[in-house]
Amino acid sequence: MISPEDMETYGYGHESIFLDLEQRILKDIVRRIKNTGVITRSADFQLNQLKKIGFSDKDIKEMLTETLKSSNEYIDKLYTEAIKTDYIDNKSLYEATGTDFIPFEKNTLLQNNIKALKKMTNDEMKNLSRSLGFVVLEDGETKAVKLTKYFQDILDRVVIDITAGAFDYNTTLRKAINEMTKSGIRWINYESGYHNRITVAARRAVMSSIAQMSRTVSEDTARKIGTNDYEVSAHANPRPTHALWQGLVFTRQELVSICGLGTVTGLGGANCYHTYYPFVKGISVRAYTDEELEEMANSTPKEWNGKEYTGYEAKQRMRQIESNMRMYRERIALLKEGDGNELDIMNAQIQYRSCMDEYVRFSKAMGMKQQKERIYMDGLGKVGASGISTSDLIKKRDLIKE
Repeated sequence: MISPEDMETYGYGHESIFLDLEQRILKDIVRRIKNTGVITRSADFQLNQLKKIGFSDKDIKEMLTETLKSSNEYIDKLYTEAIKTDYIDNKSLYEATGTDFIPFEKNTLLQNNIKALKKMTNDEMKNLSRSLGFVVLEDGETKAVKLTKYFQDILDRVVIDITAGAFDYNTTLRKAINEMTKSGIRWINYESGYHNRITVAARRAVMSSIAQMSRTVSEDTARKIGTNDYEVSAHANPRPTHALWQGLVFTRQELVSICGLGTVTGLGGANCYHTYYPFVKGISVRAYTDEELEEMANSTPKEWNGKEYTGYEAKQRMRQIESNMRMYRERIALLKEGDGNELDIMNAQIQYRSCMDEYVRFSKAMGMKQQKERIYMDGLGKVGASGISTSDLIKKRDLIKE
């Protein structure tokens, strides 16, 4: 069976591919800002020199082609293995009910469904990748800007800021990096105005597709073995409305009427990791007892800095801190890439280290497991100042400022 933890792992694996794309694009922008700054500050500054470091659609297309190739390979391998495991896990129910079990490799209908699902996900990512951009703050309002236009706009800004003496190179670099990392690369629906980080969209695309296929396998199995009952999967710290039904057994009709199957906020809806599996009364045994489910719900609030958090609220807070740390790590790496000011780098490192300190203390106070792999999935390695405490790092920075 595909557990909620498996589902999460599959999603983050796909997200990391597009996180790499984001880093490549941002680093490319920073390198061009750096080169623009060098040329603009030189005594023999010539406009035609800047044209040599301009950006083109070809540069972006090459990055996207490589990323989509990696995405397709990941999806091709993952979907086959995940659904195969999910399908074979039902073999014992076929045997217990005296129903013929078709081997995975010989199940033509299932193979065709997997093939169609792979194509659907690949097409979705291809379509999303066609409308990438940034979301920036302009005159107090957020504005979506296409990727190629943002490239040109930001290089133009560097030239204007430095030649007009409005800002020095380090200030211009810092402003640009802060703006880019706050937004992240996003896919933008220009008709509706809706936008989301491409990394998040990549994660959700895989999770929703695998969940869809898992439901298809479960319902097909249930029909063949003659049951109308299903057990819903369960995980720690679910949202309160999902804690009411996770881990329990329902009929197919009750999955809709009680669990909200098919709705945005219900079973299998937005950001839901739950799935469901065939359950044969008298043969199947629930994965969790009522007592274990109560413990997993973790609904008793715990206090932190004057505020109480349930298990679900604490999990959401930890996800936010992890996201902030990834942003600061990205800023540190980009500042280094652009030969940024030492103080700017140290300030970003202090923000990162402060977040990490809070993350460790908060998780201990909540009695929750730290998931630092979420932080380090960016592949940036060690970007913080190692071998020194946060307080000593602050002192070191203050000495430099003096």
